[in-house]
Amino acid sequence: MRFRRIAMDLDQSIHSEEEDDIQEDDIEEPSATPLWKYVTKVPVEKGSKGGGGSAKFICNFGCQVKPYTGSYSRVRAHLIGVPPGQKKQGVQVCAKLTHDDIELLKKEESDAKRMFGNSKARKKLPIEQQVCDQATVKGTVDNMFHITRREDVDQKIASCLYQNGVPFNIVRSPSWADLVHAINTAPKGYKSPNYEKVRTSLLDKEQIKVQQALTPLMQDWSTHGVSIISDGWSNLRNEALVNVMAVSGGRAIFISAYEVSAVEKNATNIAELLFKAIDYVGPSNVVQVVTDNAANCKAAGGIIQRKHPHVFWSGCLAHTLNLLMKDIAKSKDPALSFVDETYKKGKAMVKYIKNHSSSQALFKSFSQLQLLKAKKTRFGHHYIVMHRLDKVRSALVSMVLSNQWGNLRRSSSAPEEHDNVRDTIMNDDFWRKVKRILRITKPIYRMLRFSDTDKAVIGEVYEQMDTMLGQIKDILSNDPVVYNLIHTLVVARWDKMNIPLHCLAYVLVPRYYTNAWLLKPAPGGGRRKKPHTDSEVQRGYLEAIEKIIQDPIEAGLIRQQISDFVSNKGVFAQPQAVHDRATMTALSWWHLYGGVAPALLSLALKVLSQSVNTSCAERCWSTYSYIHSVKRNRLNNERAEKLVFVHYNQRLLSRYRNDYEKFKNWDVLGDDANIEEDLLTMEARENVSLSESEDEAVPSNNSIPTPSPASATSSSCPSPSLPSPSPEQTVAQRRLERARGKKQKK
Repeated sequence: MRFRRIAMDLDQSIHSEEEDDIQEDDIEEPSATPLWKYVTKVPVEKGSKGGGGSAKFICNFGCQVKPYTGSYSRVRAHLIGVPPGQKKQGVQVCAKLTHDDIELLKKEESDAKRMFGNSKARKKLPIEQQVCDQATVKGTVDNMFHITRREDVDQKIASCLYQNGVPFNIVRSPSWADLVHAINTAPKGYKSPNYEKVRTSLLDKEQIKVQQALTPLMQDWSTHGVSIISDGWSNLRNEALVNVMAVSGGRAIFISAYEVSAVEKNATNIAELLFKAIDYVGPSNVVQVVTDNAANCKAAGGIIQRKHPHVFWSGCLAHTLNLLMKDIAKSKDPALSFVDETYKKGKAMVKYIKNHSSSQALFKSFSQLQLLKAKKTRFGHHYIVMHRLDKVRSALVSMVLSNQWGNLRRSSSAPEEHDNVRDTIMNDDFWRKVKRILRITKPIYRMLRFSDTDKAVIGEVYEQMDTMLGQIKDILSNDPVVYNLIHTLVVARWDKMNIPLHCLAYVLVPRYYTNAWLLKPAPGGGRRKKPHTDSEVQRGYLEAIEKIIQDPIEAGLIRQQISDFVSNKGVFAQPQAVHDRATMTALSWWHLYGGVAPALLSLALKVLSQSVNTSCAERCWSTYSYIHSVKRNRLNNERAEKLVFVHYNQRLLSRYRNDYEKFKNWDVLGDDANIEEDLLTMEARENVSLSESEDEAVPSNNSIPTPSPASATSSSCPSPSLPSPSPEQTVAQRRLERARGKKQKK
């Protein structure tokens, strides 16, 4: 028939590369019942019962000698099983077929259904109905070509990703969806841009496009104010770079970067770079400049404040807390010396195990969690390392008590170091000190994680610091000597950090004036009080108002409205406004109820929208690190800056797309955090990774790897009682092998 000839020609053209390997008698015509060829029909004796399409057949794979009886439905049930919800056929699935074999047979069956229709339509029709309409045949053939072409395109895309080391996560990104759509709708014969165009004119156009897309976000700066954030870094060529970000309401926008290799890093030069950013944003929009706590950066802040008196300089809060943890670890006081001693022992243990492949492999056999070797540049690295050691203590003990550990000593080039690690692990006093260090530093680490965010949390900093000190006091209630030492270190760092802007933000948070908060027990045994009643806070917020509001009359109005706000009087006495103080965020509350006091509303929105750290600037260096990778380190810094501008800001803009929900999986941990990921999250991810790797290494019963027929016959010696494969079995195996080859080529 014409249809069968066309389909056969199609099959031969698609797989023409295999024709040299296939004998002429192996070429098969498409069939509506393709699985018949994997069984051998047994002639029915005269007078035997049967009919309705039933026949006796023997499976060509040799699962049993006794023939089966039934129609094609039973053949299908025997070879590929019965789909859920369909009638059972009373026949077992062939025991000789592997999981992958069955999948190949299922595909062959589904291809036949797609070409010939379902089994209910496989009745013999009158001859006039067997003549297929030419258009129908053409549509079927075209559809098969389209399927093949789509699979070919998929493979070429995947191959491009593999060859160029592109992260798989790219296919989840919104820009990938835009790319595919653009290519699908491009004019016929479209060719991609060349190398020179991508790195020059198209990059310039994209930078302009991103700049224009950022305009709506930048227009909000006059309402919510801006924090200018800066940080330094060195690329692979050891060139010193300084980048500048503008953060407002938790949205960090990359502005620019400067190469300062030939520039002295003094206060004047740093201030000059920050002045450029202030002019770009608009001096009236800038509330503060945030840098690290280095002396030259602090001095640069003083220069800026002399030119722009309303602008605050703030040290990075996360950096301050990290320095506090280092102060505790490096304390020379005998009461705290155990911290440094214990940390050094733990670090040496981790270093030894991770630096020796044999010991690391042995440890992994006892633990699903890995030891963490956090970099010193990571905030809170002391806590991170010690916490993980405590989590894997039992695995470490099991490891050093094993026979394999003793064997490692004999082959070790440093047996003394090997013994020291064992002694440390088996030392109960070491683990008691680890527990104690974790209990003392946990409140600081929590505060560190709280502060290490782009979100506008400045209004909560003061209260969180009080909570941290109270928790440390509760933990060390039986050890006043250590508590007093740590309290002194905390206050010393906080005095360097505490600025009037934090005090004003603290006063402007509505929740801190509610009974629900005031009556709640405070850590450390103290009583909570309204922020404005604290003498230190009062001095700070009054100084901040005087600094921000230059007009004495307007400043007086602000003070009066703050008085009404903290007392629930005047325009702030509305019952609903008082009620919502306990449930709404500070910014939401001011947006809803602050309109009755526009001067104070404007101040509150600007102050409460500010950042407290330089984390966004430090995360931006991960983008620079990628762009300045070894493969691309010939990029000049101007082009690298453009790439970072586009990359970083496009990621921000993507979160404001209408269809962003579809791409959330792409944006998870898109930017490297400066603090190690939450330990529970890390453990969960490691467990998932381990499970996945174990699934790949040790297949489950549901996914057994299929050996090739050759290996299957050569690796296992058949029992003498088993018959040698019949010709039918050999043909069946050859057909499956050919199908596997086709699948791999696709």
